[in-house]
Amino acid sequence: MSILTKYLVPCLTEGFNVTTDYKTSFPTECPNNNTHIIDVSGISVLHTLAAKIVTINENSTVPDGGNYRADQFELSVIGGTGTVNTYDITYPYNVSAYAVIFMPMIDNMGDTFQVVAYPDTVIGLITAALSTLDTELFLPSIVGLSKGFQLSVTDGINTDNLGEIINIDVINNKVIFSNPVVNPFIIGSTVSFTVPRIKNGKFVNTQNWILGLSRIGSSGLMANAIVRLAYTNLTGTAKTLNFIVELSY
Repeated sequence: MSILTKYLVPCLTEGFNVTTDYKTSFPTECPNNNTHIIDVSGISVLHTLAAKIVTINENSTVPDGGNYRADQFELSVIGGTGTVNTYDITYPYNVSAYAVIFMPMIDNMGDTFQVVAYPDTVIGLITAALSTLDTELFLPSIVGLSKGFQLSVTDGINTDNLGEIINIDVINNKVIFSNPVVNPFIIGSTVSFTVPRIKNGKFVNTQNWILGLSRIGSSGLMANAIVRLAYTNLTGTAKTLNFIVELSY
């Protein structure tokens, strides 16, 4: 029986990922325009269709070599109460993270942090203008988006934080979000998404904090994509934070 697959193709010419139709072969060109430049190494599977059953699996969307590794990182946190320090992690090949282990020391107590993946990744251009207080928008395609993802929209001058996606209408390519629009946006304004991984993190003791081990599966990261840790120094002193990422590569 034939297996049909829908792919996400990074189009370098358009500056965002483009989804294909269901195909029986691996894509070799941009679905929108065969003259566009694409990143073939970054193409990933979104959906697989066989025997009228659609499967969506985060592991299979980012295939890797299946090799285990643990990477340790050290973030240098600058002094100053309220300063935000960011640390980007990226790999030149696909990886899947199984667990993250934070190893806080006494200096980290009281500080907060967030972790996101694919920060501010362009998903498309709005097909209907947005007015103040709107809580929904329309895109050419909503494939790749999910409830809980964070959205923003910009026209190059104004940028609005649209909060979380709270619902998706796949029939009409409509996305409903939590934060009402502040500035009006014309058709063609750019919508970006961010995938939250850790929200409202706070260090309250010096015990190792292990995340992800009880979850079946892993979180995939495509080659050259970014996972970003944003650390807020609330105690003022300069310090470091060490953490380990267990991954498959």
